[in-house]
Amino acid sequence: QPGSLGIHMLVELLTVLALDAAKRDGVARTRAESIAPNGNTVWRYRGQVLPENKLVSILVEVTEVNDIPGGRRYLGAGSLFVDGLKIYTAKDLSVDLT
Repeated sequence: QPGSLGIHMLVELLTVLALDAAKRDGVARTRAESIAPNGNTVWRYRGQVLPENKLVSILVEVTEVNDIPGGRRYLGAGSLFVDGLKIYTAKDLSVDLT
């Protein structure tokens, strides 16, 4: 699995968390843009997902929420684990909901 797919997984989970937060706030958001314009995502790869691996899991936390024109920007940090070993980390993931 290319590393970019792992980063994409982290961003997708951040998007789900942001949409869930908006729904709980009673706000209908119809558009999600990730990575947010001018975002500065930083990531590190320390391994790869191989065909013989059994389990891939991810962890993402929302680290900041900011109002933007017409919506909100959610920032997050996350990690991807393969068979219990952390192989990717990313910070300053971002999603804009409008």
